[in-house]
Amino acid sequence: MGHKNAGVLDGGLANWTANTFPLSKEIPSKPERTSFEINLQNEIIADKELMLSAIENPDYKIIDNRDKPEWIGQEISPYGERFILPIGRIPGASWIEWYNFLKFKNNVAFFKSPEKIREICSKEGINVDDEIIIYCFKGARASNTFVALKLAGFKKVRNYFASWYEWAELEDYPKEEIE
Repeated sequence: MGHKNAGVLDGGLANWTANTFPLSKEIPSKPERTSFEINLQNEIIADKELMLSAIENPDYKIIDNRDKPEWIGQEISPYGERFILPIGRIPGASWIEWYNFLKFKNNVAFFKSPEKIREICSKEGINVDDEIIIYCFKGARASNTFVALKLAGFKKVRNYFASWYEWAELEDYPKEEIE
């Protein structure tokens, strides 16, 4: 949305509390009213049309970020059987599970080092100057990987936020079927 002063808490709330940083349950009695001007950052979002053109364009690298059961066709989504969608993949995608960019300490997830993230991508032929589009099922795991790649110095990264949830239902769009 274009907020210039946003961040991600590496390790999340679990790391915050593990380090005994303060928390508050206090609810402000009268929040200050303010305005926020939306400034969409279109250069970090991919839509179905861009994804379709990226499939045929060797300048783009597509990362499928889904879990292994989704990648190999055992599951439709990470949410169980509530979704009745075709199983498959977006053609030409490299598969890197989203949590491969994370390290765990005391059951708390942190991003791996920029060097390690670049190494993981390099094994798939993905480099810091490539045009990259990430997708998963609904864009959440791709968002995590977006942050990891940006921290590692990747410059041109987009999230196809509608991801497989949209793509699977697009009748005239190509799909790599899983046998």
